[in-house]
Amino acid sequence: MKEEWLHFIWKMKRLPLNLKTKKGESIEIIHPGIHNLDSGPDFFEAKIKINQLIWSGNVEIHIRSSDWLKHKHQLDEAYNNVILHVVFIHDLDIQMNNELLPVLELQRIIAMEDIEKISQLSSNMSSIPCAHRWGEVPEIIKYKEIESAFFRRLERKSFIFDKRLKELNFDILKLKFELLGKIILTKVNELPMVELLTRIPTALLKRLNTEERTALLLGVSGLIPEVSEIDEVKSLKNEASFLMNKYQILPMNKASWKFFGCRPRAYPTIRIVLFSLLMDDDILFNEFETKELFLSWIENKSIVLPEFWKNNTHFKSSSLTIKNTFSKELKILIISNFIVLFYYWQFSKINSIEQLQELISLAYNLPPEKNSKIESFKKLGQKIKSIAETQGLLELINEFCNNKKCLSCQIGNKLLTS
Repeated sequence: MKEEWLHFIWKMKRLPLNLKTKKGESIEIIHPGIHNLDSGPDFFEAKIKINQLIWSGNVEIHIRSSDWLKHKHQLDEAYNNVILHVVFIHDLDIQMNNELLPVLELQRIIAMEDIEKISQLSSNMSSIPCAHRWGEVPEIIKYKEIESAFFRRLERKSFIFDKRLKELNFDILKLKFELLGKIILTKVNELPMVELLTRIPTALLKRLNTEERTALLLGVSGLIPEVSEIDEVKSLKNEASFLMNKYQILPMNKASWKFFGCRPRAYPTIRIVLFSLLMDDDILFNEFETKELFLSWIENKSIVLPEFWKNNTHFKSSSLTIKNTFSKELKILIISNFIVLFYYWQFSKINSIEQLQELISLAYNLPPEKNSKIESFKKLGQKIKSIAETQGLLELINEFCNNKKCLSCQIGNKLLTS
């Protein structure tokens, strides 16, 4: 038995009608209250009829009555307005305001069928616990949960941006560079990319021309070899050494970067060059304008790597030819995980409703992202039309499915109550 299971049963009123307290008083649940996910009582503003008297207040739920003392609620004034103590096992009377706190014991009255459903769903080791029953859920419920998850992701990311901006001493351009850099370098190399950008002053990165900036980024990354017979590598090394000496910047350990598991076009060397080129893109770094501008950017924006990088993936000649390192999929990823998330955070701060609407419209007009997690939903028959939906599904799988929070999900709730 887990406490959150009891929360679900209480919230969904999965209880018989003829309820009684341990003292034999009749109970009618008029309203179970508002589920509180922060500190304090578990449900606020509940309305309960005990005998003939209607009480309004809070409800606290525990596995055992004695957990009240174990959690030291008797010392916390936030619990002074608890009107009912709901427990699985009643093992101790609790005094509050010199009176016994009314107790509803669930051990013998809840349907074990409900508990078994919850247990099976919560213990399922699949990346999507409800995958085997996905088709049973009405499309409207799935759509609503995916949409809710999309907006939860926007809010969660906004909180992260707030925190990170403080850590960066409110250098908002550095934050934008970081966000773009992490997308371009992918999860495999996002941490060394953040370290790389931390070592170089933002103003310097913006002031240098493209060739100087690329040389400095590669030099500080530690990836340029000390010795090479290739003229282009020698030139890069000389330029990087000059800038690093001039601005007193130390190189990273090249072992920080991962090549294994990356396709050649996603090697950190190639992606650092691509990142440097994108830093000159006004559409990405100017103020947000219209959704049409970004839709056009996805269709028409192209970046051609310098000739050297087409056949030199790691500062040495290769038989491979790097093609299409700036794919449409990557452009969609940049708009969805950089532009949409960043500007939602910005526009929410100034409460710019018109710009928020334009941004959300952009998210619903962009084609969906492609990755293995999204493919797992497609295999279940889920039709996905936009990045708003892929962002919602990513939030579902990362924050809910992976953490088995089925009881906080409308899809899980539907399966558990049907």
